[in-house]
Amino acid sequence: MKLTVVLLLTFLSFVTHAEDPSWKEKMRNVSSAMSEVIPFLYPSSDKDIKGLTEKVEKLYKASQALDVKQDHMFKTGDFDPALLYLSNAFKEDIERAYQSLKEGQTDYARYALKDSTSYCISCHTRNSDGSQFPLLKAFDEPLKSAPWIARMEFLTASRQFDAAFDQVLEEFKKPQGQGLSSLDLERGARLALSVAIRVKQDSKLALKLARTVQSSKNANAPTKQAAKDWERDILAWQKEKTKVYFTPAEVLKEAQRLINRAEKSQSQGHDEVSYLRATAILHGLLRKHSSSPEAPEALYLIGVSYTPLRDLGLWNLQERYFHACVLAVPHTELAEKCYQKFEESVVFGYSGSSGTHIPRQLQFQLQQLKKVAQEKKENL
Repeated sequence: MKLTVVLLLTFLSFVTHAEDPSWKEKMRNVSSAMSEVIPFLYPSSDKDIKGLTEKVEKLYKASQALDVKQDHMFKTGDFDPALLYLSNAFKEDIERAYQSLKEGQTDYARYALKDSTSYCISCHTRNSDGSQFPLLKAFDEPLKSAPWIARMEFLTASRQFDAAFDQVLEEFKKPQGQGLSSLDLERGARLALSVAIRVKQDSKLALKLARTVQSSKNANAPTKQAAKDWERDILAWQKEKTKVYFTPAEVLKEAQRLINRAEKSQSQGHDEVSYLRATAILHGLLRKHSSSPEAPEALYLIGVSYTPLRDLGLWNLQERYFHACVLAVPHTELAEKCYQKFEESVVFGYSGSSGTHIPRQLQFQLQQLKKVAQEKKENL
């Protein structure tokens, strides 16, 4: 279950440029509003729905004032296409929660709020950009009654990376039978892995995690097998020379190498280390060289990397990057490649035991995007 409190910091990863008073002030407003909502949620209670609704209304108004495109993207040059998606999704979830409360649907409102943690994690673990923040004292007491995995998600999403990593390790070291459910432990391990690789970019830290999971008395067999494969790739990483990238082309070359390594692996899906490393340097490329000729290729490769990473349950962003790639270079061979991947992802998402059922409106959108992607042939 995802933790509501992290919503106040969903966009703090965008605020690396603290000199922007307008954006900073808006963040303060969101933070203040969220601090007033949390006491109504942990532990949850239906005794004061009116009070909860009033607090969420304040949060709703504060969130609607956020404009990541004008207040951040155009001022910093960080044109990562996921940022606008995450920003809009955040605001939509807050709005749904507010409207649901007014209609008496309190359970759904709480769910919509708590489910938004994934936006924070997706943004804050893109790479090493940004800084850590101290735990806000206003949330200490409410968090004590929150589930362990929810607290880990809060720590990760609010950039308290050291605390999150250490507490995950501590949980895996507990004596047999004193741990949490295997599913919560597995998710915690993957959160910690993303911190070690994408945020810290520290192979020693990643190796420590992999070996701790393997020796844990509470980790299940699949999680231990995944950690064994992580260790293999981490050790290979440690044998590499430290790389410094002087051009976007060099970043693309390294990312493609990592992706090729993962695709040729025999680890049956546990190639997260290579894909996480690839996304970290590609996000850095977009942040620093979003207008470069290499940027569209970077969008494609990020989408390729996120496709297998969606199985971690932390990210589901591949379609955003394939879509952005098509729009970046319409009517080109690369656009057609990106569209093909986009369509495959959509079909996968709407397929099940009863077949594939893509909504009619989405089918229409696919048709329109395909037209944008198709390469124009010269008249003979």
